[in-house]
Amino acid sequence: MDRIPTTDALARWNIRVENVLCRLCDTVEESAIHLFTACAFSYGVWSSVSNWLKIGPFFAFDFRDILKLYKQVKMGKEGKKIAQWDCFGGLLGNMESEE
Repeated sequence: MDRIPTTDALARWNIRVENVLCRLCDTVEESAIHLFTACAFSYGVWSSVSNWLKIGPFFAFDFRDILKLYKQVKMGKEGKKIAQWDCFGGLLGNMESEE
């Protein structure tokens, strides 16, 4: 996950960033773990995904939890591809509406 250019990763790569706070919630330092599991914005995305999949709420504390959920959901290969694109589109739509 060190390839995602979060502010903490950029700092490790010696790239100066003025604002290190998460761009989505503006409350804590941005990291990959925060973006995918702890950010209030990502919680809203995961909540929408779990409602859409009709699996009830789930909490991800790290990337293994997200992968575990993905493997447990029964929807076939095509269904998972559709879910991936729907989640990606939903994320982009939410980010666009935040600007």
